Amino acid sequence: MLTLQLSSFDPSPIIKLKTRYDFQERNTVITEFDSIDWEPVWEADSLDSLNLWTVLGETLDEAGYDLDPTDDDYDERIDALREQFNEYLGASNLEELWKARQAKLDEEAARYTQRRFKGVRTYLLEQNPSDFNMDVWYREAVDLMGTDLKIAATRFVETLDKQD
Repeated sequence: MLTLQLSSFDPSPIIKLKTRYDFQERNTVITEFDSIDWEPVWEADSLDSLNLWTVLGETLDEAGYDLDPTDDDYDERIDALREQFNEYLGASNLEELWKARQAKLDEEAARYTQRRFKGVRTYLLEQNPSDFNMDVWYREAVDLMGTDLKIAATRFVETLDKQD
């Protein structure tokens, strides 16, 4: 197994490629794409476009909700809104949308690996990991996931407007 990270992004998901040892060539070669591990992205929590609370806060601001951190009841209000937003997201299709975006990236990575790297010696990619360039597809997936979250936050805020 060969693992790579996208050098252009921090945080980057971990790309896993299956390998096998080629006894004739006496080298390990790439056989196929295995998976993408998004855990480093979620753990870093540094992509504002995918941060639930950042997007919710921005959407509330855009809708004119006055949430001043210096207000005495700010903590209670924001905690209640976050709890409601979590419940709303649980009933929405956001998780399925994000899984579909990630699956699409997996498909692109599998095709890309098959087309460009099947049979390539692993040391070549280890020396130049930037050769495995999935930046466009990764950025597209993250952008679409951010858009999905923004739409969900906007719809949630609209439900608050109807309750008032």
